[in-house]
Amino acid sequence: MTDQEIFDYLFKRAKTSKDQEGVVAACLVKNGQILVSSPSADDSIRHAEDLVIEKAKKQGIILDENIILYTTLEPCSVRNKDISGCVSIIVTTGIKNIIYATNDPEYSQDTKQRFLTAGVNYQQIQNKEIIDRAVKLFNSTSKTPLTAWQLPRQKKLEIFKLRPLPEIKKGLNATGKYNQKFINSVIKGLKESKAYNRH
Repeated sequence: MTDQEIFDYLFKRAKTSKDQEGVVAACLVKNGQILVSSPSADDSIRHAEDLVIEKAKKQGIILDENIILYTTLEPCSVRNKDISGCVSIIVTTGIKNIIYATNDPEYSQDTKQRFLTAGVNYQQIQNKEIIDRAVKLFNSTSKTPLTAWQLPRQKKLEIFKLRPLPEIKKGLNATGKYNQKFINSVIKGLKESKAYNRH
């Protein structure tokens, strides 16, 4: 399966969850085949990454460097005193490869550094459609007040936007075409963007 097919499957899998605090879906892949998958729990307490690892262990699946964890949302680096964050859970398993769709600015501040320290290959999918779908999935299933969540939030996730219209118009030359200098600046902006930065 391709990355696109795997994320398409995760978006379908997400529809089975009744999580009121933003649905996330995750799966474990080996040699291009999905071994186990899970959306976030209906009670909004257990996260998709946590659940998919638990399912794998129950099925006797060996979690090692040959496994890739795919998730629609960047794994959390902090939870609460009673539940370990997803980063801590993943690091202890032996999984060394993670591909995620959208960033989580509020609860994944330390995620990148902790994975790098643990020798985990951690990267965001380089596909704007998948990223946007993941944001819309999470936001559209956020049904309860954000401040009342298990992990309270200040705001919902944001859809990545290239540039506001006035800036785009400035890039047009007299013939109505984009000049090369503007095109180069857009490419540079994409490479430096958090939404497209390869971790």
